[in-house]
Amino acid sequence: MIEDYFKESIILHDALFKDKAVLNAVNKSIKQLKNCFADNKKILIAGNGGSAADAQHFAAEIVCRFKKERKGYPALALTVNPSIITA
Repeated sequence: MIEDYFKESIILHDALFKDKAVLNAVNKSIKQLKNCFADNKKILIAGNGGSAADAQHFAAEIVCRFKKERKGYPALALTVNPSIITA
């Protein structure tokens, strides 16, 4: 059964890699993030349910470092302050 999940993941990654529209959208998003940071702006990341945890993880990768030594960039997951969210 786990083999089926791995196969499905490989098929999905292969399809995404070959899809020019997906690659263009990702590259456009990367350029927008770079412009945001170049303009000294902060990115705000949202998620609902389990995606809230993904938003926090993504924010941590932006604020800290991902794969290489670099300065941190300003980012905030909007789900990190339950007092404000539930007020």
